[in-house]
Amino acid sequence: MESSRVTDHSAQLEHAKKKDPEKFLKLVTIVSTFGGLLFGYDTGVINGALPFMAKPDQLNLTPFTEGLVASSLVLGAAFGSLFGGRLSDHQGRRKAIMYLAILFLFSALGCVISPNTTVWLFSVFY
Repeated sequence: MESSRVTDHSAQLEHAKKKDPEKFLKLVTIVSTFGGLLFGYDTGVINGALPFMAKPDQLNLTPFTEGLVASSLVLGAAFGSLFGGRLSDHQGRRKAIMYLAILFLFSALGCVISPNTTVWLFSVFY
């Protein structure tokens, strides 16, 4: 049943590409642009939060741990891009999105309740 859905979706996608390739290209461009915009926004939010995270009564970050915190988003995105395609190929996109949503929930909770930098970095990276 799942394979027929994938085949139907693939056929629809091919039909959309053949119907109007410029329209499809515009859609891909818009989605990619918003993805880059949101990634840059997330990076800016983390860098804006660094001074508050470095306070002694918070996470008490050193310059080294500030660098780890700032680069953890980029490093996590690089590993996610390596394994995300394989996960969606193996499990299907819908299941992969559900798994990643659950992972995101636990990651966000870990960031909120992290008592130190190590737990925070683990939560952000995974």
